[in-house]
Amino acid sequence: MKSLLFLMCLLMLSISALSAAVEKDPCEKPITNSRLLAMCQCELPIETQSELKKQCGLASKAYFESKGKRAYNWSANYWGSGNRFFVKGEWSVDNQIMQVQCETSKGAKVKNLSMKLGNKYKGSASAKSDPRCR
Repeated sequence: MKSLLFLMCLLMLSISALSAAVEKDPCEKPITNSRLLAMCQCELPIETQSELKKQCGLASKAYFESKGKRAYNWSANYWGSGNRFFVKGEWSVDNQIMQVQCETSKGAKVKNLSMKLGNKYKGSASAKSDPRCR
């Protein structure tokens, strides 16, 4: 079912990209295949805790990469309470351990996940949005 939803999303976005190309705004970013893929990923619902773990890792890695940093060695734990899902994980980023916390409701779209990032030893944390979904 998810793969059908994903394919329908890609088809709709491709059609809208083609129609937008006709009335092209010179300030608009071009829609590439990777951008279409990211836009569709953002619309997918998160149905399981392990799915949130995967999307949390992808979103936080994309955030670090958008800042020119290399993230590696992702490890995380996940759990749920009622219809809320939680992830607490860590990345090694430029020889520092960065903590990541994500949470969302069951069925919420990837673009709506809540993400907090902070240095494990400095204790700072800040809320961030998924850079793939902008």
